[in-house]
This record gives sequence, C-alpha cells and structure tokens, in this order.
Amino acid sequence: MSRRPLCLVCLCFLIFIWTLEILGVTYGGDPGNDHEFQVCVQEHSACKAGGEVFRYEVRSDGTSDLYLKSAILVVSTKQFSNYFLKVKLPTEYDLAIGNQVLIQGHLSAIPRATNPGQFDTVFYYQSQGIQGCVEGESLLVTDRRRALVKDSLQRMREEAKKLLSELAPAEADVLSAMLLGDRTLLGEERKQNYRLAGILHILAVSGTHLAVVSSVLYKILMRVGWGRRMSQFAAVLLLILYGTLTGGSISVIRAVMMFTLSVGAESVKRTYDMLSAMALSAIFLLAEHPGYLYNSGFLLSFGALFGLAFVLPAMGETLQMIKGGVAVFLVQLPVLQYYFYEVPVFSVLVNLIVIPLMPVVLGSGMIGLGIGAVSRDMGRLAMVPACLLLGGFEKIGKALWRVPAATWITGQPALWQVGAYMALLLGGVFFCRYLKRKGFAVVLCLAVVVLSVRFPTGFQLTMLDVGQGDGMVLNTVSGNHYLIDGGSSSVNKVGAYRILPYLKSQGIAEVESVFVTHGDADHMNGILEMLEHIRDGRTSVQIRRLFLPKWMRQKEDQSLQRTASEAGIEVQYLERGDVIRDGNVTMTVLNPDGDCDPEDENSGSLTLKIQYGTFTALLTGDLSGEGEEKTVLQQIDCQLLKVAHHGSSSSTGETFLRKAAPRIALISCGEHNRYGHPSPEVVERLLNAGVQIFDTRECG
Repeated sequence: MSRRPLCLVCLCFLIFIWTLEILGVTYGGDPGNDHEFQVCVQEHSACKAGGEVFRYEVRSDGTSDLYLKSAILVVSTKQFSNYFLKVKLPTEYDLAIGNQVLIQGHLSAIPRATNPGQFDTVFYYQSQGIQGCVEGESLLVTDRRRALVKDSLQRMREEAKKLLSELAPAEADVLSAMLLGDRTLLGEERKQNYRLAGILHILAVSGTHLAVVSSVLYKILMRVGWGRRMSQFAAVLLLILYGTLTGGSISVIRAVMMFTLSVGAESVKRTYDMLSAMALSAIFLLAEHPGYLYNSGFLLSFGALFGLAFVLPAMGETLQMIKGGVAVFLVQLPVLQYYFYEVPVFSVLVNLIVIPLMPVVLGSGMIGLGIGAVSRDMGRLAMVPACLLLGGFEKIGKALWRVPAATWITGQPALWQVGAYMALLLGGVFFCRYLKRKGFAVVLCLAVVVLSVRFPTGFQLTMLDVGQGDGMVLNTVSGNHYLIDGGSSSVNKVGAYRILPYLKSQGIAEVESVFVTHGDADHMNGILEMLEHIRDGRTSVQIRRLFLPKWMRQKEDQSLQRTASEAGIEVQYLERGDVIRDGNVTMTVLNPDGDCDPEDENSGSLTLKIQYGTFTALLTGDLSGEGEEKTVLQQIDCQLLKVAHHGSSSSTGETFLRKAAPRIALISCGEHNRYGHPSPEVVERLLNAGVQIFDTRECG
C-alpha cells in the first residue's frame, strides 16, 4: 500500500461510504428523507415537471423514456427543486438532448423489491441519482436549444441502429448492444442464451471493447504519421466521444479514464500502474455517485481488472490465458452469487473461446457500419464475419440449454460470507505472492466452501408478494421445497420476475411439488411460465411433481398438464382425504371431494392443512361457497390461515372463521387493486376475532 498510495486512498473512501450507509446517510437505494415527496408519490399525485433533457430513449413498442436533470417538480402548491426524474411517455416526441421541456402527468412510485431475490428498481435508480418517476401525459418543449455534441452523438446512435437493422437484421439487436450500448432491441430469449453461456457481458460496451477500439485507433494514427503525441491525444478524444455515444456506462467511463491515464503516464515518461489507475478511476466514479459501490456493474467491471492485476500474478507464469479467466472468475464469484444467485458453470471455458474472437466481431461490425453508410452491399459483406461468429455464440448458448445444471444455483450469501471469502482469497494471494508460500489451491477451496454453504432453514412457510394473485413456498425440515400456487393478474411475467428469483435467492434448485389450487390465471400463470422455462431449458430450477385438484383432469384447457408433460414433470390429481407426508410435516387435502365438478372453480379450490408438530396452517386458495361449507364440517382449527380469495367478502365467513380460530392471517393481494381486496367486512371479522393480519401490500 505504501508503494500505491492511491489504492490506500480508494480503500479508505470505500470504508467511508460504507460507514455513512450504516449511519443512515444512504446512497444505496433508499428513497430519501423527503417525506412530503414520498407522500405525493404514494398518492399518485398530478404534477408538472420542468427540466433539461439529458437522455432520451425510444422503445420498440413506440413508447419512450425521458430523463430530466435539474428538474423542478410542482405538485399542487408544493414545489420540489433540483430533482433527477425519469418520465415515461406514451409516444415518441421530436426531442434533442439539452432541450428544456414541461411535462404534465402523475407521479408514480419506482417499484421496490418486496420479495427476496426480486430486482430492486428503487436501488438501481437511486444509486444513479434518479429520484422520481413521472407518467407523462403531455409534453411541451419550452426551449429548443440543444447540447450540440451530446445531441449529435445521440442522433448518430439512432441512425447507426437503423443502419444495423438493414445490414444485419438477424444480429442487429446484439450488434446494437455491443457497438452502440443500446439494448432496447434485445429479446429475453436471446439474453438468456448469452446468460447460460456466461457471456452476457459481451452484450454491453465494456472495457474490452474500449481497449480494442483505443489500440486500433492509436496504431492507425501512428501509421498515417500523426506522431506519438497527436495520436495519443486524438485516440483519447475519439474514445471519449465514442464512450459518450454508447451511453457512458460504468465500464465505459472506467475504461476511458484508465486509457487516458496510461497515455498520460507515457507522455510524461512515468510508469503506468494498473492498480493505481483502477483506484483513481473508482474514486472519481464514487465521488460522483457513491451508490455505485452497491452496483453490480461497478463491482464486476473493477473486479475483472483486479483479478488480472492482483490475483493472476499469484497463479504462476504458465497458461496465462486460462489462469486469467480463472482469476477474473474468482473475484467476480461473490458478486455473481450475491446479486444473481447463480453462476454459469461453463463460463470460464466459453469465455476462452469467445474473448479472443471479440476483436474480430467488433472490427467487422464497426467496419461494416462505416462502409455501410456509403454502400449497403459492401457493408453487409464486411459484417459477415461478425454475423457468423455471433451465430456461433448463439448456438453455444442453445446447446447449453440441454446440459443439466448449466448454471449452479447458489442462493444469496450473507455479507459475512462474502467478507470471509474475500479475506481468504486476498490472504492466499498475499502468501503466494509476497511470502512465496504454497497452498493457494487449499485456501481457495476453503474460500469457495465458506462462500457457498447454505444453512438449512428448517420448517418455513413464506407468502410471496405477487401483486394481485397467490404464491407461497413451504420448506420442510428434510430440506424439500413446495410451491403452493404462483400467479398474478397485476404483475407481468410473475414467474420470471418474482417466483424464480425468490427460489434462486434461497438456493432452491429443485421444487419437490407444486400445488395449483385451481385454474384461475392469478394462481397459475406464473407456474405455467416456469414449466415453459423448464421445458425449453431456460432455467436450472427443476420441478419434480405437479399436484392439481381432481376436477381439473376434466377441464377443457389442459395447457398446464400438457406443458408439465412436455417438461418431463409428473402430474397427479388430489381429492379430499389425500395425505402427503414429508418427514414430520403432513399435508392433508380438505377440499375438493372426488366427484366435485364445480360451476364456480373457486369453490373447488384445493385446500391444504399443513401440520408440523403443534403448528397448523390452513391454505385455502380461493375457497368460497359450497367448498367452504363442506370444508367447515372438518377439523380446520389452525394457528395460521391463508385468507381465501385475497380477502374477498364471498369467503372466510363467520362460521368458518370461528371454527378455524387462527391467531395469524395472511392476505395476498395487489396494491390499489380494482377489486377492493381485502374486503373491509373480512378485515373487520378477523380483527374482531383477535387475529393478527399480515397483508402483502404492506408487508411484502
């Protein structure tokens, strides 16, 4: 550290930011202390917002996102100044970077993660300084003056995106992401291909891209006789412009800064030190946005370089390419586990193939773009190598769909595990590099074990927040996991964005059984989505068995059963009296009876009584009407009741509640739902019975 004072300063700065976070001066995604503003957001208040456009994106569905800086927000008689806002617009507008605009619309809450594992949009935006979101209804440009350089680059980017769609229509989405930093065209399936292969990082303008661009620019300028100083200056300037054009991501800013420092060191005849350059770049980035410390992109970008600069030298001189991939992987492993809960098993091997070919892809794409602006046919020809290689990368990803356990689902480690892992890793490197001791492999194995071990939770019943729908997860002492319903009428792709992330965050790679209480979409569309993912090989989470109420065997819509069969999942049908045992946990079916053919499917809801020791839980689906009348005739006393039908007034009658006599009630329903769930009558009945209520709208 004494030889690298910048590294020491950077470390102290990191500790300072982390300490402030502990003390409540937050940069990691907290909505802040502006209580009045938060009240306006929760009330979805009408507002006016005026500010300067600093980013503008048009989406493939015709909507657009507008970002305002130094915005003034007016809500009724209240005024909030100097805000950074994201505005969602229903259509495309003719705007330029630097325009002053006036927006009318409504404040909307930035979605916060309400389940473990769920992507936290608040955290993501707040760490970048964006404080609020407005659903725009009308827009007026009050000043047409534009930021000449930034707006010109934005327009170049849009034109280049259109040109790519002409030159390479099959790969335009990938090339737009790689060359222009624009991922709006990318579909989820394609992203999944690259994610499974462990090469999702190439679908962004990264430090690797910038290193290729800068070195090629520098060599070209030197060859045409510009001289060293002029070539260096021009390369830095063009690199800054290219970084701005591609959106200025964290990895781009880091790469531009480090290249500039390397050029500066050479021009003043000083030694360039990668670790010191990294430290200075990190200090500048964190000084602007301290929340980057909690950003996975920041940690992965700097972690990759730290692995090459610090860990790799401890691994010997031979097989540098293979060991370099391993060194990067070792530093990035805790980030992957903590933020994504899974690790692509074959990522190191696939990257050994892909990374050396990236200069060809980038070169072919850039040359094709340049030539294509003059001649479309010549541009298409120049892009052939890029298209062929990207097609090959796509095939690698699809091949891995069929490989069992292509991703290792690790769950989210505790922070102490991350700290212990890094301490062991750095300690092992220190002993190997500076004390010349052996045993790095042993220390490394111990570090991975410490990071990856997951302690059993014992018996645990979790109600997920799926919006207007139902979804519960049961963990048993024997280590098996059960899913009871999983659907929503208010959350899009609830399986991919709520249920699967929760399972992965808990390290659940296999679900023993899934119970679907009945066929309403808000109880099973997420399950159907998961079955499709399993069938197509798009997830490593597996399901062994699907349980349905017996009457669903005769239902006209057999899409759930058919998809389960295609995914190789056993389907069984349950009726009253059936019992499933898992160690000392008993699941007894109370409804429906075997000859049930309900006109109202809610009355035929699969109703389960879960018993573990002296604890009993009653899970009721949307039980109502005749089904509730038959169920109440049985032994239904319980400590915990999953209130039927999201708290609808047609369920949980006086007689049922009196006989069940729960101490705790769980209600699953969406915020501001149009059904008025939970019903005030049901809430009043529960409170009068002395039942403690937990509602997913408030509790997550």
